[in-house]
Amino acid sequence: MPAVSIPSRQAEARARIVAAAGRRLADGIDAASLDEIAADADVARATLFNLFGHKDALLEAVLSPVLDDGLARLAAIAPGPPRARVAGLVDVYLALWATHRDALRVAYHAQSLRLGPLAHRHVAFVRAIVAVLDDAAGAGVLHARDAGPRPHRRAAARGPRRRRRGRPRLDPRRHVPADRRDRRRGGPRRRGVVISDT
Repeated sequence: MPAVSIPSRQAEARARIVAAAGRRLADGIDAASLDEIAADADVARATLFNLFGHKDALLEAVLSPVLDDGLARLAAIAPGPPRARVAGLVDVYLALWATHRDALRVAYHAQSLRLGPLAHRHVAFVRAIVAVLDDAAGAGVLHARDAGPRPHRRAAARGPRRRRRGRPRLDPRRHVPADRRDRRRGGPRRRGVVISDT
């Protein structure tokens, strides 16, 4: 049996710790304890502290790969027409989700934290995404539509309805087919981003 060198064992332990930290931190940064991460990675707590020192260094090790990969992929879609860039943005996010799912979830939780050395990369990543969306909106490729019927102000202020005693009151809208009810209101309305064909 060949002997395993110390640097390769440390690299292996580091990879296990980063993977375990990604899983634990994805459920909440404050909720994850270093003891749980060390147990999940099957290393001693002292090994975790020797390799990372503290939770911030561990957070950086989890987030650095997804930010670097995301910035490289976004730079690759930068040249091109707005429609192609939006499609490329969706492809970038799906690729990042497939390869760095836990890190993306950690990044979501880390938005309210100070990211220290990661801050400039995180800001660059977010700005690159916003630039693609702004260019697409400016070119008329993306636009938002109305969300549809909103609750009446008085009904919202009243709160939930109380149940009446006696015979239940029938709602005539429930007995009208949905397509007729929508036509009466001017058609079904939805909110969202739409990629137009023009």
